Order: sequence, then C-alpha cells, then structure tokens
Amino acid sequence: MKTIFLKNYIYLDEIEHKNLLAIRNSKSIQDVSFTKESISFKDHMAWVENLKNDKSKKYYAVIYGQKIVGGVNVFDLDAKVKWGIFFNDEVSLIIRSIIPIYFLDFIFRHYQKDEIFAEIKKNNTNAISYNKSIGFKVLSEDDLVIMRLDKTHYLKAKDGIILKRIIKKMSLYDFKQEG
Repeated sequence: MKTIFLKNYIYLDEIEHKNLLAIRNSKSIQDVSFTKESISFKDHMAWVENLKNDKSKKYYAVIYGQKIVGGVNVFDLDAKVKWGIFFNDEVSLIIRSIIPIYFLDFIFRHYQKDEIFAEIKKNNTNAISYNKSIGFKVLSEDDLVIMRLDKTHYLKAKDGIILKRIIKKMSLYDFKQEG
C-alpha cells in the first residue's frame, strides 16, 4: 500500500522546508496566491516559528513517495473554519483528488464543524471548479471568491459518482498524519 503523509510544518526539517518553499514560490502557485512575491527562507522560518504558538492554524506538508508534493491547511479554527491546498505541477491527478477528500473528512471529524469555507482568488479557476465539484457553494464573487461547504451537503456529494470513484481510489493508500 502506498503511503501519503501529512506532516505539520512545525516538524519539518530544513531541507523539507526548502522543498516546500520551492513549491510555494513556483510561478504556478504564486499566480493564484494572495501574496505574489517570493517568500524568503528567513521569512518562511519566522512564520513557521509563529505557528508553534498559534492554535488557530494547522499547516501540513503533503509527502508522497518520500517527496513533498504540496501542502494543506486549516485555519481560523475558533471562527469560520477555512481551508487551503496547493500542489507542485508534477503531482498526479489521483493525488490531487484524494488528498482534499481525506483532509476535508479530517476537518469535519477532528474539529467537529458543520461548515468549511474557502477564499480563492477569482483567477484560480481550477480551485474554484474543484471546490464546486465536491460540494462547495459560492457565497460571493469579486476579486475573491468566498465559498462554503456544509457537512450535510458534503456527505451527500460523497454519494455521487465522482466522489465515489475518488473514495474508492483512497482505499489504495495509507494515510498518516503528524501534528
């Protein structure tokens, strides 16, 4: 069985942080990020240091095949729970499909919330389309698209053809999580 590992940013070593930051600073990610500038390693590490004391945010590197292939996050845990995700350009479609489902299940189960929000730049049409396909509804649309997924609607969407196929593929993977 293939393993997908979600490792909290605060537990990454220096090389892992550099690999993660390389993905985050890639053109394809910067084009759809709120912060378009490259992030320096020093600034990244200072931000990670702040995460150690911030209980309202959890950031995880996605590790597959001994390589960091992206990241997922959940934040504003005391208010409206929001999520985000990014991958390097080379990661397979199956990994891009199963990680979000695994992570959304984790958020609903672990944080016991009835809804999850996403804030996506309007030019990130792939993320908007994907979120819609798993049940997110658009609440508002300007330069920023605000989306909401309620747990009941998500559970119904999981009975649909597309998500059933993804969930079936998930059974081929072992998921591990640290932090």
